Amino acid sequence: MLTEQILLAHLGDAPALEAYDLHTYKHVSTFKRSSTARSGLAVTDSHIYAAQEGKALVNVYSRQKQTLEYTAPFSEAFTVLEASHSGAFIAGGTENGRLTIWEVASGRFISTGHTHLQSVTNIVFDPSDNFILTGSPDANVAVWSLPSLLDFASERKPERVLDHHQREITSIVCSRAAGPTNFAIVASKDLTCIAWNYQTGSVLRRFILPLSPLTLALDPADRAFYVGFEDGTVQCVDLHSANGDAFSTQLSTNKLFVEESRNVPVTVTGDGTTPDERARWVSAGHDSAITAISVMYEGNFVVTGNEKGEVCVWDVATGSLFRKIVQRKSPITAMKLLAPTGFLYPSTSQPPRTTFQPTSTKPRFDTVLSSTSNTSSTLPESYTIATQFTSSLCTTASAFLSPEEEMNMITDGAREISAGASGGAGDKGRVKQLEEELARVYDHYERLAGLHRGLWEKQAKLMLEGGGVEGGKGKRKAEGDGMEE
Repeated sequence: MLTEQILLAHLGDAPALEAYDLHTYKHVSTFKRSSTARSGLAVTDSHIYAAQEGKALVNVYSRQKQTLEYTAPFSEAFTVLEASHSGAFIAGGTENGRLTIWEVASGRFISTGHTHLQSVTNIVFDPSDNFILTGSPDANVAVWSLPSLLDFASERKPERVLDHHQREITSIVCSRAAGPTNFAIVASKDLTCIAWNYQTGSVLRRFILPLSPLTLALDPADRAFYVGFEDGTVQCVDLHSANGDAFSTQLSTNKLFVEESRNVPVTVTGDGTTPDERARWVSAGHDSAITAISVMYEGNFVVTGNEKGEVCVWDVATGSLFRKIVQRKSPITAMKLLAPTGFLYPSTSQPPRTTFQPTSTKPRFDTVLSSTSNTSSTLPESYTIATQFTSSLCTTASAFLSPEEEMNMITDGAREISAGASGGAGDKGRVKQLEEELARVYDHYERLAGLHRGLWEKQAKLMLEGGGVEGGKGKRKAEGDGMEE
C-alpha cells in the first residue's frame, strides 16, 4: 500500500520531531530532544539531521532505529540545513553568509568564504545534485557547482549570482527536470517571484504577487507553484495558461518558455477573475503566517504549517481546507514531506541508485579535508569513504583487464581510427565490394518484382475472362481435362 509521511518540527515545552501518515492522518513516530531551528531540518533515506535552535549543534537520528545516533558540534550555528537528493551531502548556511558541505560518507567538511553579506536562509539542490542555490536577506541568490566545491584545489566561488530582487529572499524551489531547461523559482519580500534558468542566469518570467510571499512549493509535474502568505492564505499560480496568452495561439502554453513575453510581468491578483488565475485559498480561522508548505506525491493535496502550530491539508481542486492534522502550541519551524513508499512496481523514470548510505560519519575538521586554502589537487591519504552498494559487484578475474590488455585495446582502437581517417586501399576495396553486393541485391529485387507483377496480371485476366474466381477455376479445370485427353 502506498504510504506518505510528513516530518515536522516544533518548539515549546516538549520540542521534538514528529512523523504523521498523510493517508490515515495518524501519528507514526517521535524523535525526542530536538529543538529544531527554522529551516534546520534535512532528511536522507537513512538519517535525519536537525540543527538546534541557537546552538552550534546538529542532532543525527537513525530513521530505521528511530533513535538519536549522535550530536555533532560545529564552530557556528546553522541558519538552514538541506540534504542532497542522493543523501551523500548535507549543506548548511551560517549567520556569516557561508555555505558549508558535509560529506557524510567520509566526514569531510568544507566551507566557503563570506559570499553573502548576510546570513544564508535558503538552500536547495537541483535534481542532478550538480548545483546548489543559496538565498539570503541581502536579496541575492548564489548558484554553486557542487563538483567544483568538492574539488580539493577549488577556489570555492559561486558560478553566478542572481541579483534581480530588491529585498530579502524568502524561499527557493527547483523544478524536477534534469536537462538544460530546468528552472528555479525565487520568492522575495519585494512582492515578486522570479523564474530563472539558473544554469545560464537568464530570467524566464516575473510574477507580481498581492502580498509578501514566505514559502514556495512546486507541483510534482512542474505545472504550477504554490505560495504561502503572511495572512495564512495560499495562492496557486499556473505556469500553463488556460487559453493561451497574447503572444501565443496554442491552447496550452508554458508561460516560462514564450520568448516574446519574458519581459512582460504576470500580475497575480488572487481574486480569480481571469481564466488563467485562481482565487487565493482562504479558510476561516486560518490567519497565521505560513512557515512551511509541501505538495503530496500525486499533486492533489497541499500541506502547510503555520505560526500557530497547525498542520493543514488543502484540496487543490477546490482550494479549500480539507483537514487539520496537527495542532501544537508552538510554531512549526520545519516540515519535510518524506518520499512515498509501497509501490507495487519500481519506477522506470528514475535510474536506480548504485549506492546507499547506511551510516553517517561525524564531520572532520582537520586542515587536510576542510581547509579552504588547499591548492593541491591530489587526494589526501587520510581521505576514506564508507558506503554500501545496492547490488553485488562482479569480482571475478575475467571482469577486469590487465594494464597490458587495456593498452593493447587502446592501441588497436587508435589504429582503426587512423586507418579510417587516412582512407587506405583496403578500406576502398571493401567499400567497392559492398557496393557490388548491394547492386546484386537490387537486381534480384527487380527480377522478383517483375515476376510478381506478371503473375498478378495473368490471374486478373483469368478472373475477368472466366467470370470471377470460380469461373477461372472452372476454366483451368477444363483446360486440364483437355490436356489429359
